[in-house]
Amino acid sequence: MSLVTGCSPDLQSAEPPASQPKPAKAAETPEKKPRRPNLRLGDDEHKLGTETRTLMAVGPQTVPGGTKRALVGYASTDETPPETRLIVETLGPSPVEILLDQRIEARRDTWHDVAFDVPSDAHTLRIGVTPPQAIRSVSISRPAWLGDASARNLILISIDTLRADYLNTYGYDRHATSPAIDLLADRGTLFEAVIAPSPWTVPSHMALFTGLDPNILGMDEFANFTPRLDRGFTTLAELFQQAGYLTVAFTGTMTMTSTNGFSDGFYLYHEHRVRKRIHRDLESNLEATDRWLRKHPEKPFFLLFHTFEAHDPYFHDEFVEPGMGAVEKQKAKYASGIAYVDERIGTFLETLEERGLLENTLIVITSDHGEGFEDDHFAFHGRTLFEDVLRVPLIFVGPDIPKGLRIPFQVPLQDVFATLIEYFGLELPPSIQSRSLLSLVRGEENAPRETYLCCMAHHFQREGWRDQRYKFVRSWRKQGLSEALFDLETDPGERINRVSELPEIAERLRQATTERTVANKLRAESNEPSAPVDENYLEQLEALGYIQ
Repeated sequence: MSLVTGCSPDLQSAEPPASQPKPAKAAETPEKKPRRPNLRLGDDEHKLGTETRTLMAVGPQTVPGGTKRALVGYASTDETPPETRLIVETLGPSPVEILLDQRIEARRDTWHDVAFDVPSDAHTLRIGVTPPQAIRSVSISRPAWLGDASARNLILISIDTLRADYLNTYGYDRHATSPAIDLLADRGTLFEAVIAPSPWTVPSHMALFTGLDPNILGMDEFANFTPRLDRGFTTLAELFQQAGYLTVAFTGTMTMTSTNGFSDGFYLYHEHRVRKRIHRDLESNLEATDRWLRKHPEKPFFLLFHTFEAHDPYFHDEFVEPGMGAVEKQKAKYASGIAYVDERIGTFLETLEERGLLENTLIVITSDHGEGFEDDHFAFHGRTLFEDVLRVPLIFVGPDIPKGLRIPFQVPLQDVFATLIEYFGLELPPSIQSRSLLSLVRGEENAPRETYLCCMAHHFQREGWRDQRYKFVRSWRKQGLSEALFDLETDPGERINRVSELPEIAERLRQATTERTVANKLRAESNEPSAPVDENYLEQLEALGYIQ
């Protein structure tokens, strides 16, 4: 951050030459031109058409007079001085022009959006507050273009730690866990075998948001580093932002923090406030989302909604019965949390539909990973590549999406990236591993897609390959290297290692694993290293059970 001062050259004084006497002091001080206010910047300068991470260069809405409409937001605290003002100004090559000068309301936990016009010849915007010391109590967003209001919207819902086989529409029959999601599945297209690339939140979500494997992104380990997405990668939010969408996110924070780079490309990134351990976030985030949508019903938006409500530690016990054993009780509490999330999100979407907000909106429901229990190899998630932690739901509902269609073929979770790019007519970045799923939806493709797996976290290092029937896993531990091959058709519980029994299949999947790992390593070598570990971040991971 820096201070911006406005002092014209004609107001600067110069020391006369030593050989000449100094002029006598004037009896009256001449009137000076008014200075522009001192500003404290909330971010870097925002260059139009070049800084795609700040202002969008594609698809802004043009209004009469050749100007473009933009939006900037802010949040303040109760301690914000009453005279604090938000100022937006242009910088070079034209003379400085103030586009916005508005008093900031001092009110905690309230987000304000302010629209303003940007001249077509503007080169750079500078946004800040005055007086400068007020920046300590004001948060300013990066600006965003206001795009075509007739464009379709996107609501992407990620229910953290949701394994597919605990939803009724995916075959779960012990309790009614998902009536709302089941209804959405009937109204849209469901993918039956979606495989997450990693068994924990950060790498799996980053793969979803970039269309790349986690070990390319540097998102697959945290033993000595805090994961931070390299600025060279393009996120889904950035692509939508460039296309004129308001990009907003409401998350459960923790590992979904802006510190990791998840906020890249988002105009507004709302993180649920927690301290050290995970809290229930669903209700507060739904309320915040609803408030925002009430203000922006007419604009195209990409809204990410993420919740940790179903994540351990489990808060809900609707399905818990007396006399249950420890493992059965954990399963019942886990299922209870899913049912609670389903009911609340279902009600929320019904409300939006009643307002007419879903008529032109694509809804996507998915997750980053599942959950294991003690009778399924390993309790919780993060350290294994078994099906219970990798198989996640995926449902699309919206315009031009077939109703009641179920796709049986295996697909990687990161293929959602290219699917959304094609559906919304955006430009796919180069060298993306993601492939659109719309060819499967249209019936143009009828084959499973093989999936690369990687888990280099939690002091374990594993990688593998999965086709429609077989899964190969290679693990490195202190005891050395081990390999496993599972026939998922005859051994869905992954109890029998068939590496020796099926050597040709094992070798094919081993070779595919090695080739992808080497290619990803070569591509990742040019990325910047992650930032040093943050102690607060490690405390949060420990509270989630990721490290001990």
